[in-house]
Amino acid sequence: MSMRGLDREKAKVFYEKENVTKTTMTEESGICYIFPNAIIDAHAFDKCGYSMNGIEGKGISTIHVSPEDEGSFASFESFGYDFKNEKKFEHVIPTVLKCFSPKQFTMTVYSTVPLEGNEPELKVDLKGYKCLEEKIHKLDNGGSVVYQSFEFEA
Repeated sequence: MSMRGLDREKAKVFYEKENVTKTTMTEESGICYIFPNAIIDAHAFDKCGYSMNGIEGKGISTIHVSPEDEGSFASFESFGYDFKNEKKFEHVIPTVLKCFSPKQFTMTVYSTVPLEGNEPELKVDLKGYKCLEEKIHKLDNGGSVVYQSFEFEA
């Protein structure tokens, strides 16, 4: 996921202040709730910014945040998780969005799970966001790559 136009209040969490640590940023932003059982290695950058890597069994996740008003940005990536049976895709994506409340975001999902007809298995309804573009590419192995672009609807 690539998120742009982060909510100003949510982005403030990622600015260096007295008594604010990488752990504080992880907790106050809600990042710790995306994969609650993951072991997180986070880094708070001088002045502002944040980066983390999480490990949970075979699952890996990473987040990078540039909170500055002019061009605020956050990215989220994960792989190695079983979103069909273990981690629920419809929980993870809204939880990520809640951490940043971006104005726009794009999401690319690679799945080895076969398509059901023309619809990918891993899709989620994102309340408050309008899908501006969607491309679905069926892979030779039966899986798919789904690209979607969203914008917040006020």
